[in-house]
Amino acid sequence: MKNKKILAASLAGTTACGLCAAEQAVRPNVIFIIADDLNDSIQGMGGHPQALTPNITRFMQSAVWFSAAQCNAPLCGPSRASLLTGKYPHSLGYYGWGQNPAGQKNHQETFRRPVIKDCTTFIQEFAQNGYTVFGTGKITHECHRDAWLFDNADGQRRYAFSPVTHGPGSADGLVMPNGLLRGVKAPEYTPAPLAKEGRYFGPLSRVPNVPPNPKTGAPGYRGWMEWGKPFRYESETNRDLMADEKSARFAVDVLKQKHEQPFLLTVGFCRPHEPLVCPQKYFDLFKDVQIQLPPYLENDLDDCAKALYGNSVGEKIFEALKESGSGMWQEWIRAYLACVAFMDDQFGQILQTLDSSPYATNTIVIFTSDNGFHMGEKNMINKMTLWNESTRVPFLIRVPEMKTGGRNCSNPVSLIDIYPTLTDYCGLSAPKQGLEGHSLRPFIENPQNGHWTGPDAALSVWMGPPTAAQRADCSVPADKKDQNFSVVSDRYRYIRAYDGEEELYDHASDPNEWHNLAANPEYKTVLEEMKVRMNQILSSGAPKSP
Repeated sequence: MKNKKILAASLAGTTACGLCAAEQAVRPNVIFIIADDLNDSIQGMGGHPQALTPNITRFMQSAVWFSAAQCNAPLCGPSRASLLTGKYPHSLGYYGWGQNPAGQKNHQETFRRPVIKDCTTFIQEFAQNGYTVFGTGKITHECHRDAWLFDNADGQRRYAFSPVTHGPGSADGLVMPNGLLRGVKAPEYTPAPLAKEGRYFGPLSRVPNVPPNPKTGAPGYRGWMEWGKPFRYESETNRDLMADEKSARFAVDVLKQKHEQPFLLTVGFCRPHEPLVCPQKYFDLFKDVQIQLPPYLENDLDDCAKALYGNSVGEKIFEALKESGSGMWQEWIRAYLACVAFMDDQFGQILQTLDSSPYATNTIVIFTSDNGFHMGEKNMINKMTLWNESTRVPFLIRVPEMKTGGRNCSNPVSLIDIYPTLTDYCGLSAPKQGLEGHSLRPFIENPQNGHWTGPDAALSVWMGPPTAAQRADCSVPADKKDQNFSVVSDRYRYIRAYDGEEELYDHASDPNEWHNLAANPEYKTVLEEMKVRMNQILSSGAPKSP
């Protein structure tokens, strides 16, 4: 019933806009694909040198790559809320954990916290302007129900990070805010330090044996689970499909259909989000490879803002890997690269189907990630920081009749610019909430010298400690004065912590962000210039907590 109402609204929106059939026919289709926790471990992007991503690499040859792109918040929920609404986190008051009330009966309200409830997502904007919208996988965060956003969702909850080693029960498929699995121990093959942090990785063929948990009463069992039901695994060729495989098949089926109206197809891949589990053949790609560690500096955190680290989940996981010994850090990276290769394969199936379809010459394709991910740099195995590995994301756009494919735009942009870019190319008006990003059309048409109207720096934010008001009511918008912010220019990164501590990095001489220059008098002018850039972006409207 809900989908029928949305479809009716879509048709009504078409009439209101006065769009004739001829006008609709020339409007481009859109495919929006977002991976989860994908950093720059992609061939040609300068990340891990052993990454194997032939399909994304092939796509790069026909797209514009925004090599300095940043997420606006290094965490799924606020990042996706920002890019879907076209509003910065500091305008939404939504920065991180504890600020996302879930579980209301109205599915729209689970995504629409009180401060976001009047926003129109770009998915809804397309539906209201004559597009048929399709969706599968993780588009919003896993606590949000996506189906109400789409005319044609297939009803599957594919934004779970399946399969998992959870025991039967209502908590199956869920992860606590601290990243630990609810009430269930890690499988027997997990080294003790990692098991303590509730983390595990390995191929599907390594069927887990999970011991019982006497503290919670969770029973032990053998096998994979998915949303409270057994995930069948007999062999690599005789098993259930993983969530991302199902999503890819759904997208392929959509592209094989005949569409009378232009369409928006959104696909959310869960990998390489943990747990790092995927079919054996992707691990086999790296079985004879001596895995390289990322650039690493002992005591790297010594000159960093104290407010930005200390006792975080990412630090605990890194220490657990080191404590496990026997090259466990390398094995984690191997699993991450395997999951990236798995995700790339799913992306490739969609791309190949599109390129051989009638829609190949009239479809915009966007590929990105909600945030980056540390692979041990700065003693972190996680996101949720304001350093380069966490905020930098892959960001590729291909438009019909593109003449600039295979080129790189190094201007700092961010995911806030997706919404206005789509409305620009598809001839849609700005939503009622207004958009705080800028169309990337000038850079798409001229990656090096496009006359862009946007800022010359990209803003990211990570939450500070929650206030008493927020602890009492997680729906209270967070105040921007209590948060940690970062801006990236064409050369520098400036970070300002909630308590006033600062960091400054010169990417020309220090691409790994090892040397904080904030206290260096030779960089005083640069520091002041970066403060100005940050404050200019932050000057847009932001809610204040009571």
